[in-house]
Amino acid sequence: MTNIMDIRRLLSLLQSLSLVMVLSNCAGSLSPPPPNPVASPQHSPVTTQKQPLFYDFQDIPVPPEMTLQVADSYVYQAGQSKAGLQLFRGRVDLASLVKFFQLGLPHHGWVAKGEFHHYELLLVFEKTGKICVINLYNDLFYAYAKVWVIQTNGEP
Repeated sequence: MTNIMDIRRLLSLLQSLSLVMVLSNCAGSLSPPPPNPVASPQHSPVTTQKQPLFYDFQDIPVPPEMTLQVADSYVYQAGQSKAGLQLFRGRVDLASLVKFFQLGLPHHGWVAKGEFHHYELLLVFEKTGKICVINLYNDLFYAYAKVWVIQTNGEP
């Protein structure tokens, strides 16, 4: 029984250390960058000099620093209707990634409908016939963007 208690204490300590590292990383990423930011090897800001990429959804720009995770993505198309989930991963600053989507999607006809912040961030966008939900989050090494696109029948 003592071994189980020791393992639980060790797991609790590891979770606490992970949380401290994630929180310290998040706190640093929200501060404004210096005039000439030098990209760190782990997390760099999303650049505005490179052109965004477009994958299966031609109206949803994705930063070039993010890589499509094909095994974790699924897009369904029937005629002109297309829906699905795409997962992207990159070593970028999460705050920059949030700003990229908040500023980029309206240029392609999307209207921001809301946000939800907790441990992760959800951005909700809508346009005629579509809803886009973007889930943004970090782990120790990467930032992730899960992009859901859903077809609807109504007007926004």
